[in-house]
Amino acid sequence: MKVAFKVRPEENYLKPLVERFLVEELPHTNAHSKDLVVDILTDILVSTGRIRLAAKPNPESLVMIRDIIRWAVGENKPIPILVPSGPKKPGLGGALDVAELSAMRILDCLDRQVRKFHEPGVDVRIRLEDETGIYLEGPEAFNDISSYCWAMVLLAKIINPIALHPFMETEISVGKMQDMALELQDLFFGVLIGSKPIEDLHAAGWKGPLSETLRYELDQRFKRVFPGLDESGRRMHSAKYLANTLARAKLGLDGRDEKWSPKGAVFISFTPPSADAPTVSTRMHYRTVPKNHSKLHLPYWRAKGMLKVCGGDVTYCVRHWGGKYETIPGTIELVREKYQILIQADVLID
Repeated sequence: MKVAFKVRPEENYLKPLVERFLVEELPHTNAHSKDLVVDILTDILVSTGRIRLAAKPNPESLVMIRDIIRWAVGENKPIPILVPSGPKKPGLGGALDVAELSAMRILDCLDRQVRKFHEPGVDVRIRLEDETGIYLEGPEAFNDISSYCWAMVLLAKIINPIALHPFMETEISVGKMQDMALELQDLFFGVLIGSKPIEDLHAAGWKGPLSETLRYELDQRFKRVFPGLDESGRRMHSAKYLANTLARAKLGLDGRDEKWSPKGAVFISFTPPSADAPTVSTRMHYRTVPKNHSKLHLPYWRAKGMLKVCGGDVTYCVRHWGGKYETIPGTIELVREKYQILIQADVLID
């Protein structure tokens, strides 16, 4: 089915506005303009404040995002999306809870919305940072990391096996990233404590500054994750984190698929924007739980996800680990064909 809006020449400015409305209302129409479809798909990915965590991407970033979407529409291929993901939660011993379910549901809904206007949908590669986790937390974290990552793979197979494709860093790195990070961590530590100049980092491939704001963000993160660490220990963890980030970039191990657009991929991050992040990029930031469910945001792998019951309504919610909450223990069983998973779903009565 095709749709076209006809109007007198002097009111022709209404034509693109009305045709866009009609295509959105009748998504299975064949739009006359590829740019119209690109516009609609861009709006879907950029989303609203209910799902998007940060501000709308700036115009320069939107140009880059549109280029990727235009390639997908022109080639009739899924829109390539890369999602960085932590490798484990602070608790549950490698199991998942409602926070992961909510995040995967948001990505599944994104695919369903895109398919209304672009049948191939999206191709979401979720990078489970297992090698990073073992490097930062040590081999003693291996069992929890492995259990969590495999559970994420299983959850994706149940939620949307066509669009959601988790993969582990160890599938593409085989220790190379950790080896390079080990070589770089002392350099970063030296810069963080002031014994080495930032120019040494630039010579090693680091681009941009290492601002006090970013240093503070990392220090506060590791203070929460490792409450027993002193300042020197937190700086070493910051150094290791930054060294791993640089190693991943230098080795090209972020997980992009060779079949994807030559323009790259759209990045969706469930973490807030960090200091020193590029001002122009294809990165967008999503909430773990929709804002109308919970105003608090935490990345799903750092959050204690629960169901909240208030006045007969059930919503998702996230809370910080370590807090004391009076909840009713529960689990959710999900089954698709031969796949089955149980996730923790404690209920908070509000």
